[in-house]
Amino acid sequence: MPESKQKIEMWVELANEHFDQDEFEEALLLFTKAAKEGSAEAQYRLGELYETGEGMDEEDYEKALHWYKKAAEQGHYEAMCDIAKLYRDGSLMSNKIPVNHALAVEWFKKAARHAPAGDNYARREIESLTIEEEDLFDEAKLADKHYKLKEYDKAFPLYKKSAENGNVESQLQLGFMYAEGWGCKKNVDEAIKWLTKVARTGGEHADSAEDTLNDLREEVAAKQAQEAEERERDLVAVMVEDLFSADSFLAYIATCPWCGEPSTFGEKLQKNDIVKCFKCEKRFRYISYDESAKV
Repeated sequence: MPESKQKIEMWVELANEHFDQDEFEEALLLFTKAAKEGSAEAQYRLGELYETGEGMDEEDYEKALHWYKKAAEQGHYEAMCDIAKLYRDGSLMSNKIPVNHALAVEWFKKAARHAPAGDNYARREIESLTIEEEDLFDEAKLADKHYKLKEYDKAFPLYKKSAENGNVESQLQLGFMYAEGWGCKKNVDEAIKWLTKVARTGGEHADSAEDTLNDLREEVAAKQAQEAEERERDLVAVMVEDLFSADSFLAYIATCPWCGEPSTFGEKLQKNDIVKCFKCEKRFRYISYDESAKV
């Protein structure tokens, strides 16, 4: 049975009191209860807690986005702004929410339609992001021109700057250039990093990025297998060299002080080892390959 509106509002008020006293776990519990009952304010505050990590082990940007969207569905202005900011900046401590300025602008536009009188924050952000996007695409277009002329050394820094500012097409091209070593030193790790960002967007370039990622993963796996094989081969060579080097090989031979005959043993001998002559079968103490003592 749904809780009464008055009781839900009481939970939110009490949760805010706990929050103000830094009692984050208690606030989290009450905001969660109220959020599940449909309180837009509780959903928004719960999103804030997940974004900051207060009252839990670490931030969870995906859950933050989930609860912000729940609140936004009910017309919550601040939730819309925070969704836009998440897409504008990306999740700071992980790659789970990549930078996406187009979605940021879309959410700021929704926020602008619900803004309180005199609040121009969302509109200012739209103007700022629109100017940034135009600048980014100018850089990307210039990079494209250099790329088509195979002037990779000029295209690379432009793609890199544009990619770092969130242009998905530039991120894709930068990944390709790192993978091939065009305009830069080949760097498979950097290629995988940038192409993974593109693949995670799920947009029109995601499939192309994923195809190249699969090729790079196969290349990395083959290289690792080859390196492992080479290490094993080198190790065997060292072992064989050690076994048949003069000093090491002689450590397997002992001369019997009783009969004067040498015996070859299956294990490397250590000084003062007690061994048995294979010929006269008498025991003696090994000192070196040409020195031993009767026991």
